[in-house]
Amino acid sequence: MKTLTKLLSGLLILCILLLSASCEQTASPEGTTEGISESLTETEAPVSFELTEKFILICPELADPVEFEAVQLLSRGIRSAFGFYCEMTTDFTRKGAEVQPNEFEILVGRTNRNESRELFVELPYYDYTYEVVNENVIAICGGSPEATYTAVESFLLQLFGYQEDPETREVLSAGAAATLTVGTAELFEAEYPVSSLKIGTRDFSEYSLVVTDETLSSISTVIGAFSRLCGQNLPVVPLEEYTSGPAIFFGCAKPDGSHYEISMYNPTRYFIVESGENIFIDFKNSGASERAAERFLIEYLPKTAEGSATVHLKGADSIFTALNITNGTNGLVLTETDSQTLANGVYYTAQLYTDKNGAPVRAYAVTIKNGAASITTSLPASGVGYVTSVKNMLKNERAEGKNAIVSINADFFDMGGTNVMRGLCIKDGQVLHSVGEHPWFGITKDGKAVMGVSSEYDTYAGKLQNAVGGSHILLRKDNTDNLGIGSDFGDTRHPRTAVGVTPSGDIVLLVVDGRQPSVSNGASLADLAFILSSFGCSDGINLDGGGSSTFVLSDANGVLSVMNSPSAGALRAVANGLTVILSETDGEK
Repeated sequence: MKTLTKLLSGLLILCILLLSASCEQTASPEGTTEGISESLTETEAPVSFELTEKFILICPELADPVEFEAVQLLSRGIRSAFGFYCEMTTDFTRKGAEVQPNEFEILVGRTNRNESRELFVELPYYDYTYEVVNENVIAICGGSPEATYTAVESFLLQLFGYQEDPETREVLSAGAAATLTVGTAELFEAEYPVSSLKIGTRDFSEYSLVVTDETLSSISTVIGAFSRLCGQNLPVVPLEEYTSGPAIFFGCAKPDGSHYEISMYNPTRYFIVESGENIFIDFKNSGASERAAERFLIEYLPKTAEGSATVHLKGADSIFTALNITNGTNGLVLTETDSQTLANGVYYTAQLYTDKNGAPVRAYAVTIKNGAASITTSLPASGVGYVTSVKNMLKNERAEGKNAIVSINADFFDMGGTNVMRGLCIKDGQVLHSVGEHPWFGITKDGKAVMGVSSEYDTYAGKLQNAVGGSHILLRKDNTDNLGIGSDFGDTRHPRTAVGVTPSGDIVLLVVDGRQPSVSNGASLADLAFILSSFGCSDGINLDGGGSSTFVLSDANGVLSVMNSPSAGALRAVANGLTVILSETDGEK
């Protein structure tokens, strides 16, 4: 019994000792608990380093000239601060190969490095940023080449005190060497004209830009234009990754990637069409992409400069189109357009283009939908061998009881001599002058618009109701034909008059002003073909131009106005013209 009592007492004492030791460990105000607290609150020291000659300045392989200037500025600033030049190169990577960055890089602009891409995707047009990513990489980027240049200026001034005059490159403040700290960054956010933008009824942020080829430079044209307006970038989605949602499609006419089809149109033509809330900018040849992007922005980009704005959708049957003509043109870009309905199916349009030097070119057109009105040859009251103004010719038609609303000049003629037109002249089925060796435009007795060279006239002899002569067939079956490239007549920018026909039989009468630098600088024949194609014409012919080019329009009250600005300062007396005649029931819009 005593032995058992001793054993139980010993076990009890042991338990008390173990419990006491355990309580001391868990209740201690120091030791492990404090150690854990220190490890959670202690911060790492910032990592600092100096630039060395090991760093390489990287710009995009296809750098914009302003981006390249930004790299050169950075090089000069580093030289001023540290006394050495860094090597400069591009982000070139062979197609299909992985990007292999150098060990030490300063990335300038939208390079193919991940650090650049991550910055750029969030930057609207005027915004910029720079960041010391780590000891090996510094990224400097803007939402545009100009913003990238400003980012480099800020980087040099803020971190090294270097500044130079942007115009003269004169050094305003020399740089001084300084250490860089990982994580150092600056973000500049600009204010944009439009704070709220809608496309139709949807917020701009709901739209994406669906592309068939991300390498097309024209994508940046569209993104940049909207970014400058509202400070938001359209997200770019490859066609194969698109699933649903409102979008602007670039390079196709349907979500399945197919193209807009009209049998006569060639691959260098572009189209802008709508389907519901989607907009399709379609072209088969990437060479037409830049013109297509420019036309899209002219037609859709809001003109509002501040506050809120809306991209107004035109409607499912609205189609904008033109040919991409590369030779002989002066880089005309449509900047303004004003249209009005004259009657059912008859539309007047005034357009302002700017050329590659920023000079104005003004055009005036009437479009007659197939069958909406008739076109007649107009003449002086005294007939062939006499001349009068286009305005008088329109008056003559009205005096005969016709509802004439538009007249333009037509054929070349023996000015100052016999006054007789040079080419074909048919009025109301009567041949008044032979075709000779000249191209011609005519309306058949069943109302079809046709044109051709002199050798093709025999096919239509006896079938034409009205016809006039011209000089060059500009477009034939949606291809350029005779643009007179290399000749003074074709290349010189004159006032011009022309007629075009669309595949559906619509007729376009066109006058372009010229020889007035502050008003309009005229068109080459290639320019004229381009303008006709922008009205959807697949065929077109050049008529007499220069001081003869005249566009006269009658308003609803019968008041006649000369819409263009004749280069001679007054209306020239001409041999014949073309006049649009409405039926009696088409007098009202």
